[in-house]
Amino acid sequence: MKVVYFVLSPESAGNRLLVRSINSAYDFGNGGVESLGEGSYQFHYKWFNPGLGIRGSLEKAPDRVIFSRSIPRGSYPKKEWPNLCEICTIMQECGYEVVPIVSHRELEATAQSQVQHHHVREYNEASLYIHEAYQLIFSSLAKMRLQPIMVKYEELISDAGYRAFIFIDLLGLKEPTLEYFDANDKYTTNVFPKIKGL
Repeated sequence: MKVVYFVLSPESAGNRLLVRSINSAYDFGNGGVESLGEGSYQFHYKWFNPGLGIRGSLEKAPDRVIFSRSIPRGSYPKKEWPNLCEICTIMQECGYEVVPIVSHRELEATAQSQVQHHHVREYNEASLYIHEAYQLIFSSLAKMRLQPIMVKYEELISDAGYRAFIFIDLLGLKEPTLEYFDANDKYTTNVFPKIKGL
């Protein structure tokens, strides 16, 4: 069976950690990801060739691959809102079962991380993008009749039993071999004004 583990979330909501966790829970070979340097959280997809695009790359890819999309992508002011239905359709047309995995991280930490990493200019903008991102993710998956596996960032980093449930019971992989730490600690103080109602 051919499978794409398709990780989705707003920017700074734990996408990279989730991708690296999945990569460590199975021997993906060329279907996995490779770090861009020792100790780096940046990686590239071994199977993906930008010159071929998603369809051309999947036509040559192994049976199990990892892929992800942060939504929206890019730093301010260049933001890209991908067509998730189109991406999922391409994956299916290439013979892959699409397994959507959606990362959720506490709003305060996600928004402040977006500001710190220059994805947005201010907290209010981050909050709006986060809500719009989840709306796009869930509406697109509903249109495609795909049921996502939800992964809570805070539980992922702190609870071995939760990790076993996600990776072994739900995904059929092994437990990840990563060392986890709480990146939310630096965002415990609210230094940005919040939008009422969020």
